[in-house]
Amino acid sequence: MTPKLQLPFWKANHYGWPTSHPFQDRTLLLDHPVKIGRSVARARANSINAIFDCKVLSRNHAVIWYTDGKFYLQDTRSSNGTFVNNQRLSKSGEESAPREVSSGDIVQFGVDVLESTRKVTHGCIIANLKLYLPDGKEAKSSNSTAVISSNTVHVEDLYELHQYIQEAVQRENLLETKLLALQEMFSTIKEAANQGWKALICEDRLLTRVEALENQLIVYSKNHGEEKLKEELMKLQEDKNQYQCTAKGFFKKVLEEKLEAVQKCQEAKRSLINVEAQYNNLNEELVKSREHVLDLAQRLSAQIARNEDFELKIQEIEEQHKDALSRLESRNRELEEMLSRQHATEACLEKQLEVLREAENRTTAKPMSFELELKPSIGTEIQVDGNEIICKDSNNDEHTYPLDRYNDDHRKNKEVVDLLKAQLELLDAEKMARLQQINSIEDNYEVYDMKQLEYEKECQEVEVRIENLESQIRQKTIQQLSSDDSPFDGRESNGRLVNGLNDPSLEPIIECQINKEDLKVLQSEIKNKSNACELSKSCLREELDQAKKNLSKLTESYIITQENLSRAQKELEDSSDSHIDNGKMLDEYSNDEKYPFHDYDLHNQNNINNKSSEKEEVMTLKKSVIESQQREKQNKNEAELKDKIVALTTKLESRASASEDNKLREELEEAKQECVKSKGLINVLELELMGLREECLQLRLVESSSTKAELSNQEAKVAALEEKLITLGTKYMECNEEKAKIARSLESLQLDYQAISHQKYFNLFFSLPCILLLLALTIAFYPTLSLYMGTADQPDEQDT
Repeated sequence: MTPKLQLPFWKANHYGWPTSHPFQDRTLLLDHPVKIGRSVARARANSINAIFDCKVLSRNHAVIWYTDGKFYLQDTRSSNGTFVNNQRLSKSGEESAPREVSSGDIVQFGVDVLESTRKVTHGCIIANLKLYLPDGKEAKSSNSTAVISSNTVHVEDLYELHQYIQEAVQRENLLETKLLALQEMFSTIKEAANQGWKALICEDRLLTRVEALENQLIVYSKNHGEEKLKEELMKLQEDKNQYQCTAKGFFKKVLEEKLEAVQKCQEAKRSLINVEAQYNNLNEELVKSREHVLDLAQRLSAQIARNEDFELKIQEIEEQHKDALSRLESRNRELEEMLSRQHATEACLEKQLEVLREAENRTTAKPMSFELELKPSIGTEIQVDGNEIICKDSNNDEHTYPLDRYNDDHRKNKEVVDLLKAQLELLDAEKMARLQQINSIEDNYEVYDMKQLEYEKECQEVEVRIENLESQIRQKTIQQLSSDDSPFDGRESNGRLVNGLNDPSLEPIIECQINKEDLKVLQSEIKNKSNACELSKSCLREELDQAKKNLSKLTESYIITQENLSRAQKELEDSSDSHIDNGKMLDEYSNDEKYPFHDYDLHNQNNINNKSSEKEEVMTLKKSVIESQQREKQNKNEAELKDKIVALTTKLESRASASEDNKLREELEEAKQECVKSKGLINVLELELMGLREECLQLRLVESSSTKAELSNQEAKVAALEEKLITLGTKYMECNEEKAKIARSLESLQLDYQAISHQKYFNLFFSLPCILLLLALTIAFYPTLSLYMGTADQPDEQDT
């Protein structure tokens, strides 16, 4: 079963629409796309096709088809358009997109066209769709069957609808004025016709009266004499004079009324011109106010965008600030770890110094014991066994003296010196790292100074914007008050007072006030952030001072370690000298006593060689120590120079800061004065704002009970306006038809008026031959009449 389409005839009395162009009900099979258009020689209108005998349609007006369970309608570049539920599918000459239709939709092909030459309106095709699916069920009707759904109306459509309504109202007013003018013309024509008919009647009366008077004259001439006739003529002349006087008075009254009517008409025209001028001025003011409102809206949007940019910048600055704080915290932790390490190294150095002191005490005590022990008594034997000297006395008691103990002490001293050198190098590295940290902290301090300056600049910009917004609010309130004080009707003023909060012109003022409060909040946030920057700066200053103190402590510990190293080197030299002296004493003792110590001599020579190598090492160590001392002196000099430079820079900065402080004090005083002035202005503005807010609250309290009712009323008004628009369209068509009828009747009335106005002359022309005939007859039959009347001249008897 194929899908079907039924197009029954649209009836005006059912739905209140104007009468469609008459056509037969159509039933279409939509197994293929069906063309809708105007009938031509090849394609005639039929009950099976969608061809209509209507001049408004195009040949290829539209196409309807069925696919995938849906019905579609498309306008194929028609000139007068296709409408679905009073919504046009596309502009004239443009192909529309496929529009889904359903059963119950109202379809209109073309629009009513008025032919100016014949003054005939050609109607369009309006139909109600009845769509059936292949299974025989009717397709569901769409929710858009209504002319305009209240839920899908856009603001632009409402604005266009408002403009169309205004244009329709203006056209209706013009039509009313034209109708009034035509009615006045018609009334004047009626009056002229009535006056013409009255004049004809009066002429007929006068003619009948003249005839009656002539007959009376004839009768009186027969019955009465000349004196009576003269008296009657006198009476008739008096009547004539009275009639003329009354007629002249009537004409005077008519002329005066006509002059008064002309004056009233001129005054009405003048008042109409004044009203039109006022209307144009009001329209211009309305356009200007709309443009101003749009400008304010654009400015507000730009200001909101700027505020968002500022918020983003502030967030970035906060993130940078957090990163800097985290870095500083990590650096503080590193510094604390370095300090703990330094304290540990100092403790190790102190322990090593104690060990060195103990070794020094041992070295000073051993030579004395060695001298005492090397004086053997008579009968002692000395043997050298490896690294030990064995002495046997007379009692065969053995005493051992270890030689490696001196070498071990010497090695320990050398290791201590190496450790001290390594610690000096570590302290140098730590010192350089602390200097780099101090420089980085100073750089961060400068960066925070720059950020604080940027915050202050942003604060100033925000204050300037707040002032600009306040000035805009003042101007807007002044304009609103001036517009409220303008001369209008009492009802309009009461309506404005009631609907003051719903007035769109007050929305930018409220938005400006909200934006002002937001800017104040932003200003306070920026001030808080600047205060946080100042706190971070103070923390950085404290950290910098602490780092400087730590550096001074490091330098002190460095000096102490250098002193310890010099002491250790001296102790090492003393111990080496004592070893050399002990060797010499042993040589002298062996030569004096002449003991057979050949092995001991060899061993002693080896020790001497070792000691000479140790001396060389000691000399090299001395040189390195001297070089390190020179480096330390250079570092001390550099540190002193740096301290002097820092002191000089601090002095210069203090002087510059003193001069800047003076300038800043002056600027602060000026700023304080300006702040006092601005505070006064702000207080005044706040008082005004409080007053306005109180008024707004009062108005809101007044209107809070009636807002919902007003919303419902407004929705009802919109629906009523939509219905009025539809009725206005119908009335417009009816007015056009009535206008055509009135024009026709006016033409016929003008012809009748012309005929009536020329009827006097026609009557005269038609009555002239009758009058001439009567005169001719009277002249011809005058002798006989005179004989019968006895008015003929008789000859005198004397003459006969």
